[in-house]
Amino acid sequence: MKKGTNDIKVLVCCHKKAEFPKGEIYLPVQVGALRSDIDLGIQRDCEVNGCLCDNISCENNIYCEMTASYWAWKNINKLFQDIQYIGLCHYRRYFNAGWNFWDKGRYAIKCIRNKWISMATNTVLTTEPVRVIDSLQEKEFINNTSKLENVIRNHDVVSTYPCKITNCNTEFFFQIIGQVYIRVLTEVVDSLFPKYSLAYHEQLKSSEIYAQNMVVMRMEIFDEYCTFVFSVLSEHKSLIKERNICIDPSSEGIYDRVSGYLAEILTSTFVRYAITKYDVGFVGKYFLNG
Repeated sequence: MKKGTNDIKVLVCCHKKAEFPKGEIYLPVQVGALRSDIDLGIQRDCEVNGCLCDNISCENNIYCEMTASYWAWKNINKLFQDIQYIGLCHYRRYFNAGWNFWDKGRYAIKCIRNKWISMATNTVLTTEPVRVIDSLQEKEFINNTSKLENVIRNHDVVSTYPCKITNCNTEFFFQIIGQVYIRVLTEVVDSLFPKYSLAYHEQLKSSEIYAQNMVVMRMEIFDEYCTFVFSVLSEHKSLIKERNICIDPSSEGIYDRVSGYLAEILTSTFVRYAITKYDVGFVGKYFLNG
């Protein structure tokens, strides 16, 4: 097998027509395919070779990009038998292996080149090291693909540098989706996965978070990660329904995107845990403008 063809796959989540990177390590995946009236002509998060498979595609409204991670966890080895590394990014956010973390420039508004992207949530501001590009055909991005491949091969886990939350911690920041959801999440992590509890509570208190569920891992670690994340999210959804916080979390608008947001806390928790156990590398992000 030629390296760089089938042993690394970075899923590129997408729900609409978009520009996709050319590198062989990337695998564009249509998320929420079972809920969509369009077919983007790329890998769907509900199929393997055109046949339905184990998936949560119909719950993309609550799990967001994580329906692609679930699909890969359960099915990607059926397509790529020599797979060794699995990762996740977005159709507008990509890993930047050439980012110099200390060359931050100044705080900037979204889409200022080579600066920090700033995003406001009510009165709370988050900033992340992002280089904005106008096309995936730019030479810098194309050259980045081989650099990224080398970074992946030289680490067990690759994460992006953390976003910084201004004037509050992770727990407060995510309470915008509902305090009760965070309380139940804490209960589930502490009861089902106590080995992650220390990292989880450190994350809640931290003003830095490894955001957007963007990670790459060796296959066996990806299995460990997905077992943790999806077990917690499934139990969370069950408890929310059992306690009548939502009658049906999968269909009520009040629960839309909640599992995806909670997954960010869990992914960041896992990265913190992984730092104590595995070789973890860090890269920046590209943001595709337009």
